[in-house]
Amino acid sequence: MHAFHFVTAAVLALAGAAAAAQTVSAEEWMGPALSVYPQALGREAVVAEMQRSRARPQAAAEAWVGEAAGASVAVGAVRRPEVQADLRMAQRAGLLEAQAGEGFDPYGADGARRLAHYRQLREGVAFTRELRRIEGTPDALAAAPAGQAEAE
Repeated sequence: MHAFHFVTAAVLALAGAAAAAQTVSAEEWMGPALSVYPQALGREAVVAEMQRSRARPQAAAEAWVGEAAGASVAVGAVRRPEVQADLRMAQRAGLLEAQAGEGFDPYGADGARRLAHYRQLREGVAFTRELRRIEGTPDALAAAPAGQAEAE
């Protein structure tokens, strides 16, 4: 009985090995080894390409997943002072504190209220004033009468 089990196991092992045998060579499967390819670029060409790449403006890697052409943030579309002013509006609306806390529901009433307040600040005079303050330019709205500044 033991001999029968041994022979059966051996036959199954050989059949499995034959079924799992490599039917194509490694070169056919993976391509030729890298050393077969001629060196396409010398060191100088690689350094020159790197310098050209650095010269091109690029959006932050966090802005997209995939190709740069599919990024939702256009490179150079927003200047640093605008980003800083936008961050300040989000702080004033309480969006940053809310996200840091546990249990905050951005879709709840409090989240909707904070987001509405942020949008009001961002689309209103407060954003323009903050941007002018960061840029160090005179605020034309401050010189205007109060009613006129709020109407703009």
